[in-house]
Amino acid sequence: MPIVTLTTNYDGEASYETIFGIYAKDPTDVLMYCGYVTSKGGNIIYRDFIRFSLADLPSGIVVTQARLRLYCRLPGGSSHIAVFKGYHTNGQTDPEPDDAETCYVRCTSGEEYCSTDEFRTVGLKWINLGATACQHIQDAKSAVNRWSVAIQELLNDDPYAQLDTLETDLGFPAQLEITYESSLPSVGYSYTDGLVTVQVAG
Repeated sequence: MPIVTLTTNYDGEASYETIFGIYAKDPTDVLMYCGYVTSKGGNIIYRDFIRFSLADLPSGIVVTQARLRLYCRLPGGSSHIAVFKGYHTNGQTDPEPDDAETCYVRCTSGEEYCSTDEFRTVGLKWINLGATACQHIQDAKSAVNRWSVAIQELLNDDPYAQLDTLETDLGFPAQLEITYESSLPSVGYSYTDGLVTVQVAG
């Protein structure tokens, strides 16, 4: 089956500083944080957003597999679990115009795709997002021609991992590998002369 690989065109982190109640958003950081860091007696909790244009994905297809490639530059805590969700609901909302608080909330309000402990170690990671993400990508292609995924640490209680972004020097920005098949039926023909019927499949 054909495969298309897409590179993110917008990514970053949204954060919340618990002691001061301050939200922030950074789409230009050289690394994305996922988890928390202790700051002045409180925690800063970080969540991530990653957007992909679907312009290079053909229309009228069935997505059979979606894998997200990320590079973990700094590992998270020993109990770190990263949870992947559609941004906002099903990934069709664009994170770019959202303010910091909205973006932070929408990083956890979507439908969950999968979770992984892969960010406990450094290196290139391939995350199979599962069937729900495949359907959401397919729907997003028809509706808005883009799709965004969000990442959070499961309970917001494990030290952060750091992931490469578009701005990472000589890094590995997020990529979305989509495997698909045509949704069009096979083309064939049928012939009959009144006595014999011949059918040829496409």
